[in-house]
Amino acid sequence: MALLKILVAGWLLPSRGDGPLETSSSTSTTPDPASISDASVCNPYRGYSYISIGAAGGIGSSQCTASWDLYEVEVRTSNGQVSALTAWSPTGSDSGHPPSEAVDGDLNSFWAGDHDLGMSCSCWDDSKKDGQLVSINLGGAQNITSVTIHQGGSGDQWAVKRMRLHCHDQVGYSSATVPPLELDVSMVGGC
Repeated sequence: MALLKILVAGWLLPSRGDGPLETSSSTSTTPDPASISDASVCNPYRGYSYISIGAAGGIGSSQCTASWDLYEVEVRTSNGQVSALTAWSPTGSDSGHPPSEAVDGDLNSFWAGDHDLGMSCSCWDDSKKDGQLVSINLGGAQNITSVTIHQGGSGDQWAVKRMRLHCHDQVGYSSATVPPLELDVSMVGGC
């Protein structure tokens, strides 16, 4: 049975194929396993063509208009890293930091959301979930064994604490037939 690992800003989420997701981390605080054990939530191992990653909590900046900075998304199958990923953002981007920079293999470049009103901790409410989101074309159906997401480091005001992972077979993330996986991803960023 395959193992799915999602490493997001210090969190590791292994999955055993199409079974319930389990959590572990290097900190003493982990997401509630009951909240992600439902086998019907997004699990990229099941062979989707696209994934989308959206903010599910406020950005650490104190400015009411804030941008999530996503430095890199790495996707692996049992055969190794998936290359030639393409990315876009249906929610917009800062003009100097397009979505392609989230999949270019360079940890010095990044995708920046479009400074939406209400995305920071000081203005956050749940209606803003996926208000900043990047979608990734996997180049066809892939059984993903790990997703590594790099966002800002310690104290980064442009990081989120919570995100949503959407799995879908068509371009639009709203075409997903299973609910997104939502989890805490960082102890340093976000609210």
